[in-house]
Amino acid sequence: MPSDAPTRAAVPRVPILAYHSLDEGPSPISISPARFRDHMQSLHDGGWRTLSLTELLEGHAAGGWPARSVVLTFDDGMANLARHAWPVLGRLGFTAVLFAVSGRLGGSSDWPGWPPSVPALPLLDARALRDAAAAGFDIGAHSVSHPRLSRLAPPQIEREIVDCQARLQDVVGRAVRCFAYPFGDAPPAAVDVVARRFEAGFGIGLAHATPRSPVTTLERIDAYYLRGRARLAGLDSPSMRAWLSARSVLRRAGRRASYGT
Repeated sequence: MPSDAPTRAAVPRVPILAYHSLDEGPSPISISPARFRDHMQSLHDGGWRTLSLTELLEGHAAGGWPARSVVLTFDDGMANLARHAWPVLGRLGFTAVLFAVSGRLGGSSDWPGWPPSVPALPLLDARALRDAAAAGFDIGAHSVSHPRLSRLAPPQIEREIVDCQARLQDVVGRAVRCFAYPFGDAPPAAVDVVARRFEAGFGIGLAHATPRSPVTTLERIDAYYLRGRARLAGLDSPSMRAWLSARSVLRRAGRRASYGT
């Protein structure tokens, strides 16, 4: 990380980016490896630094983060990350949080409820997950089977979250401290479990996180909405925040139309 990071003035918001798969497909979870490299290089060239989970939480408690700080997250644990993400992040000195689905390690992402336009893709296995943890990435939980949690009874919600944490801790040999809600679906029963079991929970809000954000449902920016952009150096600009706010309204309307919620 840049040596001047501790001296940067604190700012009251931080972008948390959520990537899924790095592939050439047209699905809403896919971003091409070339576009991902563009994103990361533009952040690096623009003076951005990545925050670890610990640094994110410290800033949340302290009321701000060093300027031009960003958190990178990857949902699902796609196998293509090992080829297309880890080398890029390592070259640039970036870190990330990887959210894994414990019941599908080494399997595929054929989640129930996925639209037909989203292909099932191979997932990292337990060994690859251990390698990621050993390389310094934070490992987070993403449920046992990637269900839409609001459609489950509270005991099922608890099992999906708690059993995932226990399994992943066995795999990586260290504490699993954060959870990302599958589909961004965070019903109150799930938020309650996350509050009891984890230090942080992550949703998808198309907004910057702030010290006022509930630590159980921190906002993230789905990288799908950024794949038309080659450069991300302006993530901290007022125009970007306004654009994300407008996209968020459209996204909520689309989700209501698609899922009736």
